[in-house]
Amino acid sequence: MIVADEDVDPDEVAAAEQAYDEFTGQALPDGELARDAAEARSQGRSSQEVLGCLPSDLEADAQAKVLTAAFRVASADGFVLEEEDDLLRAVAKAIGMDDDQARTVLNGLMS
Repeated sequence: MIVADEDVDPDEVAAAEQAYDEFTGQALPDGELARDAAEARSQGRSSQEVLGCLPSDLEADAQAKVLTAAFRVASADGFVLEEEDDLLRAVAKAIGMDDDQARTVLNGLMS
């Protein structure tokens, strides 16, 4: 999500770090996520490559939490670009959510 719009935005990095902390109870080392994002951009890694690492057998509650975290990252800079919106749908699909479930979660976040 952080590199979907061709920019490693500090607000998006902060939102991703916060989501990681909430999910794992551990903080990432300072600067690690920004460095990883910059490296992914420079290596031309695709979002599909990264999405392939996500578990596809999550319970519905966990799916909603993952998609919510992805949305928080996408919207951290104040708006969700078309590329990020496409990636949100790809995240939902990768974690096993159907379109209706994803739409319900995302609509709830945008209201």
